[in-house]
Amino acid sequence: PGMENLYRNNEKNASECPCTLDKSLSDVDFYHSLQRRFRFRHLVRDFTEQHLFHNHTVIGVHVRGGNGETGDFVNKGRDLTMDTQKWVTNVVAPQIQDLLRESKNIGNPPLIYIASDTPTMVSYFQKAFSKSSPYNAIS
Repeated sequence: PGMENLYRNNEKNASECPCTLDKSLSDVDFYHSLQRRFRFRHLVRDFTEQHLFHNHTVIGVHVRGGNGETGDFVNKGRDLTMDTQKWVTNVVAPQIQDLLRESKNIGNPPLIYIASDTPTMVSYFQKAFSKSSPYNAIS
């Protein structure tokens, strides 16, 4: 049991990757093992079914805003100190729109999945992608 493809070769040359050419197989094994062990898998499945992920191209956006954290998070400059609505509207949304414009045959209007520790992030995306837009922001 476990990840059979996860191993290193015996090469001692430090200039080469110590991984075998089968690294992609070990990555797949590792990812699938994480999926199998994820205890909230049924909730993810229910969510994706409820929002019809199977009928759409889904673009995932992860924004770590800190959700009011202080200390090390702020000291290292990882909090969102800028006008977040402007950032979403002027930086993130145009990148997503460019990606979709360049994509071919995406079918139904895409869904934009927002993963964030900051609940207001969804409303920022909803404003950036107004009702006149063919995109839907969900979280």
